[in-house]
Amino acid sequence: MSEVLDAMFERKVEEGELVIRQGDDGDYFYVIEKGTFQFFITGEDGEEKILGEYTDSGSFGELALMYNMPRSASVRARSKGSLWAMSRQTFRKIVLKRAFLKRKVYEELLEKVEMLKSLESYERMNLCDALTPKKYSDGDLIIKEGDEADGMYFIEQGTVRVTKTNEVNEMNF
Repeated sequence: MSEVLDAMFERKVEEGELVIRQGDDGDYFYVIEKGTFQFFITGEDGEEKILGEYTDSGSFGELALMYNMPRSASVRARSKGSLWAMSRQTFRKIVLKRAFLKRKVYEELLEKVEMLKSLESYERMNLCDALTPKKYSDGDLIIKEGDEADGMYFIEQGTVRVTKTNEVNEMNF
């Protein structure tokens, strides 16, 4: 973490400033310290489609650096703000190495999931990047029957016990 923080520099932005332009080469990864930033794509007809915005937290710009592709969207400052930036070279050296190792482990895990076998490799990589590891101790309740679904779980390591309640509230194992 200290290596990452030492490698970043502050960039002040003004309201309306275009931080990233769709189609440009990726040059920096950004972490938002302060300000509101709007993400949008411009269609072939020139119309802007707003994808979302972050205020006072979040990060952006990593996909173009990770996949060595042009920027897939534009980012505009909607207020004065402050970003912390990391160059492509530093990002690739520090972050990409760790992300690559994580993705490799998760790709191997997802390749074993029958319902995900129809995904394209690129889609599976995006899913790998979105996975967040969670640790549970023996006996912890991960999900409870009847709860509203809030995600999907993959077992990376360990064993889980699945139970279901029948009509007389007895547990079937």
